[in-house]
Amino acid sequence: MRTRHLILLSALNAGLALTLIGLGGIAWISKPPSLAARPIGQWDPAESLSSKSPEVLQAMATMTEALARPLFQRNRRPFVPEALPSELPNAPEPIAAIAPPAGVDVSALMLKGLLILPGRKRALIATAEAPDGIWVEPGTIVSGWTVKSLDQKGVLLALGKTEAMLKLYVDKPAN
Repeated sequence: MRTRHLILLSALNAGLALTLIGLGGIAWISKPPSLAARPIGQWDPAESLSSKSPEVLQAMATMTEALARPLFQRNRRPFVPEALPSELPNAPEPIAAIAPPAGVDVSALMLKGLLILPGRKRALIATAEAPDGIWVEPGTIVSGWTVKSLDQKGVLLALGKTEAMLKLYVDKPAN
C-alpha cells in the first residue's frame, strides 16, 4: 500500500514538473528576454515607460543608484587600489641585512617565497640570523651576497664575481 502511494506521488511530481517546464517554454517563446548587454545601473526609463505605473517607475529610479554600487565590496563603494609603499612620497628605503664576513656559503640561505607585483619584486630569504626570513629587493645585501635579480623561478645572488641561483622549487633529481 505504501509503495503504491509513493509511485502515485512520484507521478504527480513528474507531471507538475513537466507542466511547469511547458509553461516556462510558452512564456519564453511568446516574449523572449532581451539579451543585449547593458552596464549595471544604466536604466533607460523610456524603454518601458508606457507599461509601468508611476509607483513602479519611482521604485526603479531609486534602485538605479543601488544597482550601480559593487555587490561584493563591504561598503558597496567602487574599489580603489591603494598605492604601493614604493609609490608613497616618504617610502622608507629597503633595509639591507647585516652582512657577515665574505665567503659565506650560499647553502646557508633558503628562498622561502617570492612577491612579484607590477613595478615591485621582493623575495623572502631565510638566513642563519633570521630563520623566519627577511624580505629583500634587488640591490639588497643578504649574508654578504647581493641580490641581483628576481623572477618566478628564483633569486640570482652575487658575491664578487661568483653568482648563485636560489630556486623557489628544488629540481627533482634525474633517475
